Amino acid sequence: MGLVGFPAVAGGPGTEPGDTPHPIVGATLPGLTLPTVDTRPVHANPASKTDATHSSPDPRKQQLPTRNTVALVPGVNQVIKIARGHLNRIITPFENPVVHTTSTAKVNTEGQVLYVASQSSSPSTLYVSPEGQRDLALSITLLPRGIAPREVRLSIAGAPGRVYASAARAGEWERSRPYVHTIKDAVSRLALGEVPPGYGLREWRSSDAPMNCAQPGIEVNPGQVLSGSELILLVGTATNNANERLEIEEATCRRAGVLAVAAWPKASLAPGERTELYIVMRRALETVESRQRPSLIGNTTELVHE
Repeated sequence: MGLVGFPAVAGGPGTEPGDTPHPIVGATLPGLTLPTVDTRPVHANPASKTDATHSSPDPRKQQLPTRNTVALVPGVNQVIKIARGHLNRIITPFENPVVHTTSTAKVNTEGQVLYVASQSSSPSTLYVSPEGQRDLALSITLLPRGIAPREVRLSIAGAPGRVYASAARAGEWERSRPYVHTIKDAVSRLALGEVPPGYGLREWRSSDAPMNCAQPGIEVNPGQVLSGSELILLVGTATNNANERLEIEEATCRRAGVLAVAAWPKASLAPGERTELYIVMRRALETVESRQRPSLIGNTTELVHE
């Protein structure tokens, strides 16, 4: 089951390129007068020519990053321009960032976002870490300038889409409602492209739990891992490699620790089609002795925990 052409501008006959400009023709609108366009060639001012081979960059005019996404290397400081006298928005890769600074600039934290405002032109250095992980810190120096307010997204070089977890917040979210409702909400958020509160997001690794589904004709490829406090969410793709339409059978993905399986946006795939597959697993906090009991209604496995 699925979850569930421009007009030519040219001179008239007998004119030279250096003559008077000519208006654009062929575009007439009632009540609208189009401006003329000067078609004379622009001549460079000889006095303004400089030899690039003999020029040297002025360190005081160093080009600082103005792009909206900045990839950072932990431990290496990065200078970023922000607006002076305005509120700036900095999106971090951490669910609950912790900021350390001696700056007088105002810094407010709201989820993954830092709101920074400075009335001074003095630079402000911030160390930003994920909550509960003191060994990781991003170092940024904010340089206030007379520019428009900015939104800057920070990422970690080598892991541009990674989101770091906050186990405390994830646990609080998981325990805020009945267990079944939490699992349903987690799967719904995956389908919407969201990350549950407090959860970390990274690429799937070979050392992670596999996404094994024993359904003939369906090929499953893992892609992402979202880790919370007690739950782990696996996201992959399911492709129909058969020559006929197949309905994804979630039961073929069931094994010890699996709590729920869902496909989105399709659960019925034509040959060659693929969809996302979500597997919700219980985090293995400790080894629990278990023994198997044969089912009375079919080939299923139930766990009895002692």
